[in-house]
Amino acid sequence: ETDMMFDYPALEELDPSLVDGFQLFYERDCPFELRSASSVDIPTEVGALEAIRVKIMVKGAPSQLDAIRVELGSESNLFFHYTHDMTAKAFAEVQES
Repeated sequence: ETDMMFDYPALEELDPSLVDGFQLFYERDCPFELRSASSVDIPTEVGALEAIRVKIMVKGAPSQLDAIRVELGSESNLFFHYTHDMTAKAFAEVQES
C-alpha cells in the first residue's frame, strides 16, 4: 500500500490561470441556467441547470489592484471556457460610462 501525498501548493503553482502574478481570490462551483439558441434573438424557453466553476484572480496589492481576471468553465463541457481580464483603468472607464 503506497501512501500518496499531494503537494497542493505546488499544484496551484502549475495553474495557468495564475501566471503573470495573479492570485486566486475566489473559486466555487455556482449553478447557472444555460440556454441554447438557434439565433441571438430567439432563446429557448427552458435552460439546463449546470454547475459552472467560477474563478476570480487578482493582481496587485489588496488596497490597490492592478487587474482582475474572471474565468468560467465547466467540467461536463470542456469546450465551455470564458476568460475576461480587466485592468483598474478599464474598470474606472466602465464605471464612468
